[in-house]
Order: sequence, then structure tokens, then C-alpha cells
Amino acid sequence: MRSFITGLVIALGLGLAGISAARAETWTSDNGNGTFTNPLFYDEFSDPDLIRVGDDYYLTGTTMHSMPGLPILHSKDLVNWTFLTYASPKLDLGPGFRLEDGKGVYGQGIWAPTLRYHDGTFYIFSNVNGQTTQVFTATDPKGPWTHSQMKRSFHDLSVLFDGGKAYMIWGYQGIRMAELNADLTDIVPGTEREIIPHTAGMGEGVHFYKLNGKYYITSAWFNDRMRMPAARADTIWGPYEVNQAISIDEDFGLAEGNRVGGRQPFLRIHPGNPAPNGRMSLHQGGLVQTPEGEWWGFSMMDYNSVGRLTALAPITWKDGWPYFGLPGNLTRNPRTWVKPKTKYKVAPHMPYERSDDFAGAALKPVWQWSHVPVDAKWSLTERPGHLRLHTLPAADFWTARNTLTQRAIGPQSTPTAVLDAAGLKPGDVAGLALTNKPYAWIGVERGDDGLFLVQFNEYTNATTRVKIDATRVWLRAEADFLTEIARFSWSTDGETFMPVGEPFTMAFQLITFQGVRYSLFAYNTRRAEGGFADFDAIDVHEPHPRGLMKPIPYGQQVRLTSWAAPTGLGVTDGKPARGAPADFTVVDMKLGRAALKSGDMYLTVAADGAVSLKTGKPGTAQSFQWIETPTGELALMSLVTNRFLRIDPQKDNKSGAVVADSPGPQSDGKDGVRFTWAPALKVALKPLYRDPVYDGAADVSIVWDEAQARWTMFYTNRRATMKLPDLKDVAWVHATPIGVATSADGLNWDYGGTAVFPAECTGVTLWAPEVFRDGDTYHMWLTIVPGIFNRWGQPGATSRIVHLTSPDLKSWSCAGDVELDIGRIIDAAVIKVGDRYRLWYKDETVGSRIMAADSPDLKTWKRISDSPVSQTAGEGPKVFRLAGKYWMVFDAWKGLAVLSSDDATTWVQQDGFILAEPGVKPTDRAKGQHPDVVVSGDRAFIYYFVHQGAEKPEDPHWNQRTVIQVAELKLVDGRLVVDRNADVDTVLTPPAKP
Repeated sequence: MRSFITGLVIALGLGLAGISAARAETWTSDNGNGTFTNPLFYDEFSDPDLIRVGDDYYLTGTTMHSMPGLPILHSKDLVNWTFLTYASPKLDLGPGFRLEDGKGVYGQGIWAPTLRYHDGTFYIFSNVNGQTTQVFTATDPKGPWTHSQMKRSFHDLSVLFDGGKAYMIWGYQGIRMAELNADLTDIVPGTEREIIPHTAGMGEGVHFYKLNGKYYITSAWFNDRMRMPAARADTIWGPYEVNQAISIDEDFGLAEGNRVGGRQPFLRIHPGNPAPNGRMSLHQGGLVQTPEGEWWGFSMMDYNSVGRLTALAPITWKDGWPYFGLPGNLTRNPRTWVKPKTKYKVAPHMPYERSDDFAGAALKPVWQWSHVPVDAKWSLTERPGHLRLHTLPAADFWTARNTLTQRAIGPQSTPTAVLDAAGLKPGDVAGLALTNKPYAWIGVERGDDGLFLVQFNEYTNATTRVKIDATRVWLRAEADFLTEIARFSWSTDGETFMPVGEPFTMAFQLITFQGVRYSLFAYNTRRAEGGFADFDAIDVHEPHPRGLMKPIPYGQQVRLTSWAAPTGLGVTDGKPARGAPADFTVVDMKLGRAALKSGDMYLTVAADGAVSLKTGKPGTAQSFQWIETPTGELALMSLVTNRFLRIDPQKDNKSGAVVADSPGPQSDGKDGVRFTWAPALKVALKPLYRDPVYDGAADVSIVWDEAQARWTMFYTNRRATMKLPDLKDVAWVHATPIGVATSADGLNWDYGGTAVFPAECTGVTLWAPEVFRDGDTYHMWLTIVPGIFNRWGQPGATSRIVHLTSPDLKSWSCAGDVELDIGRIIDAAVIKVGDRYRLWYKDETVGSRIMAADSPDLKTWKRISDSPVSQTAGEGPKVFRLAGKYWMVFDAWKGLAVLSSDDATTWVQQDGFILAEPGVKPTDRAKGQHPDVVVSGDRAFIYYFVHQGAEKPEDPHWNQRTVIQVAELKLVDGRLVVDRNADVDTVLTPPAKP
């Protein structure tokens, strides 16, 4: 799945040598400005049911096989929720609930509960696979709750107390109803009947209400286009009239991600589909009215691998139907909107603390066990300040008992667990897992010959093992639920983390009916009770715990660029139009809203959605709700139409119409609704770009992404955040993924995560990407170093160059190594010369000179000559055409050498080196290194990296930080020159189609 993340920061240097119990910032939907952003919780909360009792709201949902189950949450404003208790501390209904006798209840247990209050008592009726309907009751929602069972099972039931009687509805498509007996254990004989036929399209997951004297049923339809149908009747028994959709097609613009197909041993992960096919829509939920008279709806959405999440929507009544959404845009609900009115002052807060130092007398409420735990085999008191898990026999992680879990949190999060493995015995395994199907884990295993750091990927069945001496180990998983990729790393000091294993692909699945969970586990593989694992702490870091990844730039001038287009919101002849993005000042209209001002005029929306520029004081017609899609792009909703601003994406529409008529952003981004915004810079920033994770961006390669209509930058990462005691240790230059950033203009770059390459042909140390497009295929040449090394030239550090191909710059396939019968080649540069392809590279076997080779097919390569292109040693060559000549620049470690050629074979080197002298501006005060050059029209721009040692000479580690800069190359008297201190103010022009 694509990632449109802007400004992502996952802090790997978290300083976790001693994780504290301080409250880590975690997702809250309350934006603190009178608005909220969906989802209510960015962790799984599925099959929600919500009620109001007086001024208080209560919420519960599905918990499946996790124990304790049925969380009870409380709120005063429908946005901020507090955990009260679990209604079901333990549900032990046989060996499967305990993971005994080879049985389990993954994907079963408690699901689709209905929460009700009547005559002083709270009720929860819930489905449990293979059992009758379970009933939980309490007079206080904080508990205690009493558990009983009905005599039958009722699929996806809902209960309504009405006129001194209780009624139940249930079923799939065909909806049945019956009156319940007085003790609520069974239905009254003779009262069961079908009230809505299966042909009416009502689905399942019903919620039953009496509203304003009428009876309403909401339901969920999940085949093909997901939607929420509803039914209504004047009497409880009907007849019922069905409305096919009171909510439909609302996915906030989130594209369908990876999906698991089949069952073991034939699990398959199918890549996501960005098409707006309705498979992601909000679909199961119900209604609630506030004491102030407002109506609100709640429903769940399949939010890809993080799980099924709950959203809140304003309700608009029309023709007697409660539609999700706002007037003018019914059945759709804004991702960000004004909070419900309440007389209570409620500060933003969240129901759970996710980080834990295990210093409390009990586990924090965020924790649940996978199945019923063996209480005698875990403890918080045997070693105070630690969670101790005694190992029990298990064939693998999936069958291990006493696995402690918490729901993963999006959009990105990084759990880091501290494990003391000293108590492990031979055959014991303990660690941190991403519980899903398939699952992956990182942990420590004790063998007969000591301890091993192990990372296992169930999908690929790949195991990576590293012998270790330390018993205290930090285990980390970086999980990005927008790219659906997780990466594992480990440390022995909590500061320096070493990656291990291959990237793990996460996916949505209905085997467990849960999203990814972070789990702490310990088990013994030798069919015996072994030793124990002590977990000191876990920290769950979230880089984006609010509804906006980038704050609203009030008071600033910005430019809005359309996603998947080189143009954006422009102004032509005083009218808004598609074109070069114009400068707009963002004016604060309160409640997370903004007006856009161009000169002395404001972007203005008419009742029919027409958009113009007008003078005057801004008001409703000039106000837009500032909303981000889940992947971070901007969507502007007009307060006049309650619909979204869009620029007509049709290429043959010469008018470039700007209108506010879209119901919401499409998942494929082709509707012209998504924008990326950047400061209205007149010149490029210094530095142009910093990697937000490792702070060591270098060796860039820039290519035009035709499908997304954006420039994409691939770059080497160096772990500038890694502080090694030996300054000569170069391990920080190894073992990071290739970074990705995107830009509409070449001046403003947004972080796009890291590239994912096939493990079978790459490795953990990836350098110097070189990318170009040939026809409909993108090609990348990537330098691979086999492992992590502490010294240059260390034995075994031989490098190779691998060739990869991709149709979209995201999914890459192995296309073979560059075979030249020599070793230690790095830093490829490739262009097409006539009908052949030419490769330049650094050959470390000939004194680090630049050599060249030719290929007719990009598969077989033959060296052109045994002589280098220059006697100057160097690396990182880049070759390009400018002013009728071929030019080459390469890093000579004292600036960049410049060569020219008429035929790309015989080269003449110009005197001196460019970018040899430090610049005068901060962050540019060192020689330029390993560049890329982008030719835009008749101009050329050089993107180079700079070490930062000159910035903090008092810090010997500061030189590890590298940043990307840009300058313009110019031809002066036949020489290529550059003034790195001059401002760069020209955006890149997209290249012609090949």
C-alpha cells in the first residue's frame, strides 16, 4: 500500500537504557481546539455498542479470545474516554479457551456485544462461538459484573427494553425477533418470527432503538460495497421499511491494504488495492442522542492491519431517516469535525497508558492475555518492577500460553521491550511479538551453547540468529500501519540498535478477527517447563498521536500542490484555477478551520460549489475545515457545501475547474481532492532535506514518478543517531534501509518512509541507489554490503551491485547482480547511450577509480576498457546530458570532479573540483559529496550531501549527521560551475515521457 506520510518522525534514539513509567503521549482524537479526528481510538475497537445513561456515555466492543474481555469505557463528551473495567475478567469455557489439548479459540471468544441499561441495571449480551449467548450484568458500570448464560445462541443480537418487556433481534440478512422471558434466559415460546426478509439487504450486526416513538434498526452490509442499512417501523413488530444506506463509501480516503487469503499452511498475502471499491467503508454501528439534543452515530471500519477501528459521525435527520454526515453530503462523515456539545469541561485524554515499567501491583488495563492465563506461572511480585513469565511447553509462539498482549496503535508506533534473559533455561524462548496471522517476533533463545538473539517471520519461515553474550537485551519493532511494514532491531545498552531480519509485511486478516497486537511471550520448545523471562519495561512510542501530522500553518503563506499532479491551486486572471501553485495566506477561522487569502481576496465557495476569489471579511463562505487523510494529505471541506474542494483532474479539461463538490477524498487519489502543502518558499531551504529517523541522508537518486506526478528521492541512510564510543567505528554507516522522500517541485520534500526490497537479493546494509525509468519500468542499481562492519576494508566487507525493477517505485523485484568478474564494486550510475546501456561504477580493486561497462539488455555487462575514466580516485559518479554534451560528476573526497564527453566514452576532466570550499550558510559548511544531478529544461540542479562536523566542532559525533543540499549547475565558458551560496528558486519541470 502507498504511503503519503508527511513529516514522519520515528525516534530511534529514545534513550531507553532505563524506560520509565512516565505517561508516553498516545493517540487521542481530541485535537484540543474544539474538534476531533477519527478514529476515536487508533487501536482496534470493533463491533462497538454505545449507550447514554443520563449525562454519561458507556461503550464496549468485541475482544474475541483476549482475556480479560468486554472493556467498559466512560465518557462525558463522546470523544474522550476513560477505562472503567472489564466486564469479563476471564471466560473459561473449555480447553480451547486455555490453549490446552492442542485447541485454541483464536478468532472466537467474545464478539458483537450489545450494551443496554434498564431499570438500574447494565446488561451486555454477547456472542461466543460454540456456546449459547453470554449475559453480563451490573448495577455499577465499574463492576462487579455477574456472568450468566442464555439457553440459546443468537447471532449478532440486539436487545430493546420497551413497555415493560424485553425484545431481541438477531440474524444475518434475514432479521428475526422474539420477546425475552422475565429472567432474560430465553425467548417466550411462540414469539419468534422473521421481521425483515433476507432479500431486504440488512446484513448483520444489528442495533435496535426506539426513537421519537418509532422503531429503528441499524445493520451492516459487508459484501462488495460496505454500507450501513437501516429499517424503521411504527410498531415494534413491523412492518419494517428498509433504507439501503444511511452511511456508505466513507473510508476517509484510506486505500485497501494487504489482505490475507487462505488458511494455514497456505496463507497468502495479497497486496492492497487502491481503487475506491467500497471495501473500506464504515459499516457497523448505531446511534446516540446527547442531553443537548444532538444526534451522533458510531460505526467501525476495517482499517487494514492495525485492525477494525471506531469512528464518530454527526447525524442529519432527513425524511425521518438518521443519515450519517452533514447537510448536503449525507451518508458521508468528515474525518475531522466539531466535538459534541457538553456542559462538562473535558480535557483531552485517552483510556489507556501503553508504556509500562511493571512497577504497579497489577497489570495496566491496556494488557490482555491471549486466552486464559495460567496464573501461577506469571508474576509482578517475584521480582518487583518486572513482569516474570515462567516458560511453559509449546510447539511455537502461536501455541504458547501466558502471552501478554496489547492492541497495536497507529498510524505508526514503536514498541521497545527490555528483557532480562538470565533466567532462561535450554529450550526457552522469550521476546516481543507482532501477533497477527502471519506473525513475527524478536526474542532471545537459550540453546545448549548459550544465548541467541532470534528474529522469526512466520510468513516467509525465515529465522535470523545472532550469538550474544549479554543477558539484558532491548527488543524493538518499528511498525508503520500506513506502509504496513515492520522492522526489528535490538540493543544491549538501550541506545545503539542493530537491525535484524527482513522487513515484515503486515496484513488485515479474519483468522483472529483482530489487528496486530504487541505481545510479550515466553515458552519452552522442549516440551518441558523451563526457566523464566523477566521483562523490565516496555515503551510504546508514537510519532503522530494527534489527528494532524502537520499542524495548521495559521498566519503563514503556503502553496497547495495536487497529489499525483505537478500543478495545484493556482490563480489565473484573478480566478482560482489549476496551474502553478499560488501563494495563499492561511487565516485562522477557529475550530480547526481556515480561510485562504490571495492578495486581498479570499477563496470563496457558493451554494452550488462554485469557487471564486472575493474581497471582504472572511466568513462561512470562505471557511474550510482543515482535514488530513489518514495518509497525511490535506483535504479542505467547505462549510457552505460540506463537500471538499477539488481541482478537476481531467487532463483535457483546459479550464482546470476548481469546485467544492466532492463528497470526500477517493482512496486512489485520482479525484483532485488531495493536496500537499508547503511553505510558499521563494528559495530552497538550507538544508534542503533531513532524514527524520536516522538523521543521516546521503547519496541521493531522484526520479520522476509518472503515476503520482511527483519527484521521488531515494537515499542512503546513515545512523547519525548511533553514538559509538570509538570514533573510528563505522558501524553507523551500515545497516539502515534506503530512505524515500517525495516532492512536487524539487524544493519541498516530504518523508515517505523507507523502501522495501526483496530479502533474497539484498541485505541489511544498502547504499547508493541509482534509479532511472526505461519505458514503463523503473530500474534501480543498489550497492549491497554483506553485513555490518566496524572498519573500512574489514575482511568480508566485499560489496556488490544488485539490479532491481519496479512498475511503480514501490514494489521491487530482483533482476540479478551486475556481474563483472571482480569484487568490491559500488556506486552505480546508468544511462542509455544510443541503443545500449552504460554503467559507471567505483572499482575498489583498481585504486577506487571510476570504470565503465556496457550492456545491450541490462542483464549482461562487459567492461569497456581496463583504463578508468579518470586517474582521479573517487566514488558516486553521476552522468547526465546538458547543452549537447555528456557530463560526469563524482565525489573525489576533496570536492566533486567534473568531466565532459561528446560520446560518453572518452572523457576530459576540467581543472579543480566543485563544492570543494565550504558554504557560508549553516548546515552547508563542508565539502559537497556523492551527488545527483537533475536536468530541468535547459538548467541543471545538483543535489549533494554535507557532513555536519563544522556545525558542532565540540561534538565529535556531530560529523555523523548528513543533510541534503541543492544548488544550480551553470555552464560558464565551457566549464561546469556552481555557487552553493546562491539561492535556488526554480522548481523542477517534469521530464518528457520516455
